Amino acid sequence: MGNLSNEFLIPLKVVNARCQHLKLNFKGILNKIEAKAIQNKDENKKINSLVTWDDWIYAALDCYEPNWKKGLKVGDNIPNHLINNLPTPTGELVTIGSWMLTKNIYRFEDEVANELTKSEFEGKLPSFLINIPELCIYVQTDNFDLMFEASKIVGVIFTLSELCYQKVLVSTVFLDTGITRTIVLLISEDKSIEDCLTDFIDVFHDDRAVLDDSQVGDYQSLQKKLINILLWFSLSKPDYIPLLPENHKEKVGVQIVKRTPRLFEAQKYKPFIAGQETSKQIKLLNSQNNEYLKQSTKAHRKPHLRRAHYHLYWYGAKGSYERYDFKWIPITLVGGTIKNLD
Repeated sequence: MGNLSNEFLIPLKVVNARCQHLKLNFKGILNKIEAKAIQNKDENKKINSLVTWDDWIYAALDCYEPNWKKGLKVGDNIPNHLINNLPTPTGELVTIGSWMLTKNIYRFEDEVANELTKSEFEGKLPSFLINIPELCIYVQTDNFDLMFEASKIVGVIFTLSELCYQKVLVSTVFLDTGITRTIVLLISEDKSIEDCLTDFIDVFHDDRAVLDDSQVGDYQSLQKKLINILLWFSLSKPDYIPLLPENHKEKVGVQIVKRTPRLFEAQKYKPFIAGQETSKQIKLLNSQNNEYLKQSTKAHRKPHLRRAHYHLYWYGAKGSYERYDFKWIPITLVGGTIKNLD
């Protein structure tokens, strides 16, 4: 970790603590996941990740309760008590376990972080825009205005997986108290992102308690803000760069070593800085707005800032869209003219 600055290292402590918790309680789980990933590849399974959420559950039970299959027949549901007795919620197994295979770290410039979670959707955005450039992504959010359960959210891991043959987005947030919370979103290709947000899956939320209506509302509100962060990585021209390019030479995923397929835990952190160019635009706009405000007595019409938003531009003949351009439009100065001083 010597190559990382404290800016990256401090929020990373919470994630590393959960990784150690997982390794301690599920000894050998990455070996079992390696076997399942290789099997999925050999069988050419069409899944959204190396392994499914179901694979993580089976691997965890094999490690924690080796005899869990005793008395069960093929096709039987896994008894709830076996799932509930696991020392780590299964959603967190998916996110933390996936991140251990990549160890990427994305950190946004402060100006972008300040605007991103307040962004709006422009029109109905199709759910295919929810995608992840890697196996999973870990975004540090200690410089975001993000709170949950009266605690600051210092990071979030996103990953796409499958649960019972359904595509799901799994998001684990890390609170500054050391506690984690996991939210699951069912991704339906025939629905917009807004409609998917209403299909909140409370059965698989992390603390295994029944949520009341207000709690469901809190989780849905948080999910909307998290989606605003995730959509950055679906932009046609996403603004992020690696800070340690040499670390990215490390391969991720199943690879052939001495003619044998292998899957390894990542050994190097792969930090990115996001929004570097975009932050320059925001600083310029804020500067221009401040200048207008200083000269407000000379202004015919006071300007205002329009909130940042996502917008999807389609190209092609009407009714047969062939391509698209997905953009995040930063805050925009609207209106306002300064009188000529001459």
